[in-house]
Amino acid sequence: MTRVEVDKIIDKLTDSFNLNKFDEVGVQEAYCRKLLNLDYRQMEVAVDALIETDSKYVPPISVLIKAYRDSKPNPAMIANAEYCSVCDDKGYVLMTEYRKFTDNTTIPYQYVLHCNFCPVGRAQSYNGMDCKNAECRTNYYTPPITRYFDENEIENMRESNIARKNYKLTQFEIDEIKIVFKKFSYKIPELRPFEIEHGDAWEGDEKCPF
Repeated sequence: MTRVEVDKIIDKLTDSFNLNKFDEVGVQEAYCRKLLNLDYRQMEVAVDALIETDSKYVPPISVLIKAYRDSKPNPAMIANAEYCSVCDDKGYVLMTEYRKFTDNTTIPYQYVLHCNFCPVGRAQSYNGMDCKNAECRTNYYTPPITRYFDENEIENMRESNIARKNYKLTQFEIDEIKIVFKKFSYKIPELRPFEIEHGDAWEGDEKCPF
């Protein structure tokens, strides 16, 4: 989380619990160092759970971290406070790898890499070996983007996504799109009064019986 988000969590701990030691030397700084590596929204869920349990003392860092790991925020709650230009706010990037087989055929395979630059991306992180139930563990996982792309490549992603996000169609391009749609469009004929009233369609010169 950002420093601003850390301060919000500290303020929430200060306001929600009756007693704290944040005025002692080094205590608040120790909390801040731990919080910076965690997700803001998930920590909010953890703090809310601790408040319901006991709101007298601000929980020690170890208790706070345990509550954070045990918390399971609703995925719908996880959102980026600011636009992530690395993954375009999707939380993941697809990497294509081409595999060549013995018959000289080449088939593309796509892999999901989670974005470790934003909360939405970190929520996409998955490791099948972390499953608590040993019988359900698998070797499937979603590695971070930084494992396969270096700083220059990630910066190129940022520039490309920002350029696409800020791009505006020219009037010429808009007109060209309209022309294409007109080729596939079909004008729906207006219904005659008796067709609207009775729901029956009559064609040609067939006389309406109503």
